[in-house]
Amino acid sequence: MVDLGDRFEPDALRAALARSLGDPDVEVAYRVAGVGDWVDEGGRAVRLPNGDGRAVTLIHDEGEAVAALVHDPAALADRELVDSVAAAARLAVVNVRLQAEIGARIGDVAASRRRLVEARDDESRRLGDRLHAGAEQRLAGVRDRMSRL
Repeated sequence: MVDLGDRFEPDALRAALARSLGDPDVEVAYRVAGVGDWVDEGGRAVRLPNGDGRAVTLIHDEGEAVAALVHDPAALADRELVDSVAAAARLAVVNVRLQAEIGARIGDVAASRRRLVEARDDESRRLGDRLHAGAEQRLAGVRDRMSRL
């Protein structure tokens, strides 16, 4: 966690884990909400290994598998180390998810603001047209009265 500092990017997590575990080939896969596939930090599909000399450690948050570490089996042989790495990975993954949610909410707020500004502009144009049309009618009425006089 100290290596991660305030950087919560997925690749920073992978790099910190690789250094901490002494396994340069460690991979971090993430669960995509609503999709059953695992993806890497770039969003590319990842197939978790099945018996090819690499181990998989699932990281759970609130009972849901949110990440998977693919690593050398010897790198996480110590149960206490597994728990520590899982806790650090869980915090980083949760922070990445929160940042993604905040980004999405910022996008929603920006879109809402655009809609409000467009609605205000439309209403201003509509009122301007009504005022202009009303003023023209009044002037035409005055002109007609003046003509009669």
